[in-house]
Amino acid sequence: MNWNQIECPTCAVRLQTRVRGMGVPGGKERENGFCPICGTLVISEVTDGFVEVELVSSGGFKITNALTGLAHLETPGGISLEHATFTGMDAVDKFTALYWPDAVMHVHVPIKV
Repeated sequence: MNWNQIECPTCAVRLQTRVRGMGVPGGKERENGFCPICGTLVISEVTDGFVEVELVSSGGFKITNALTGLAHLETPGGISLEHATFTGMDAVDKFTALYWPDAVMHVHVPIKV
């Protein structure tokens, strides 16, 4: 029942997954979990419960506006980035290649806490 952190193999967004069993004897079926951004199958387990997949909302890199330093809330196509984070700049580049075809520049802007 613990969360496991993974990276989506298609869009590189950070995800957390878990399998929650219900303790029902003989009630096992294959349950699938999909990336909430691109829909890629990221987990498939035989369980008597549920598979959960969520965006990781803390840590990692966010896609920011290079001029303002503020995080983008969505892609030009309307995909929400509110809770999306990435493991590094390679993951950001992979994501923007898929969902931000006109992206011109990426910069790392330190966030002051």
